[in-house]
Amino acid sequence: MKTKNIEIGKYAGFCGGVELCINKLEKLVEKHNNLYCLGEIVHNSEVIKYFKDKGLIIVDSLDEVKSDNLVIRAHGTEKKNYEIAKSKNINLHDLTCPKVLNIRTIIKEYLNDETYIILIAKHNHPETISTISFCGKNSSVVETEEEINKLIPKIDD
Repeated sequence: MKTKNIEIGKYAGFCGGVELCINKLEKLVEKHNNLYCLGEIVHNSEVIKYFKDKGLIIVDSLDEVKSDNLVIRAHGTEKKNYEIAKSKNINLHDLTCPKVLNIRTIIKEYLNDETYIILIAKHNHPETISTISFCGKNSSVVETEEEINKLIPKIDD
C-alpha cells in the first residue's frame, strides 16, 4: 500500500471570531466556577464537549442561569437578553464575534432612516436571530429568492 501525504491548508481551522471566542473562553472557565453559556458557544461538538468537561454549563434560557457569570456565544444573542441579564445583575462575558458586532454597528447607522433592512441569512441560525433583533420593526430575514420576491411588494406599499 502506498503512503499518501496529507497536507492541511494554510487557512484551515476556525474563523478569527471563533478562535478569539475560544481563546477568551479558555481563560474564563479557569477563572469562574458555575460559568454559564446561553446556547452552544460555537458549531463544533468537540469544542462544546471540551468546555463542558471544564465545567461550562450550556443553557437555552436566562431563567436557567444559576450564577452571576454568563457567556454570550460567538454568534451573539438577542438584544432583549442583554437587557434581561442587566436587570438580573448577571455579569456578561460577551464573546460575540467582532464581525457580528460590526454588523450591529452598521445596522445602527440605518435605524433612524426610513430604511428597510433585509438580512439575507438562514432563518433559524443563532447569528441571524441575534442580528435581526437589533434591526427594529422595519426589517426582515430572507433566505430564498422566492422570499425576496414576496417581500418586495410589501416594502413598496
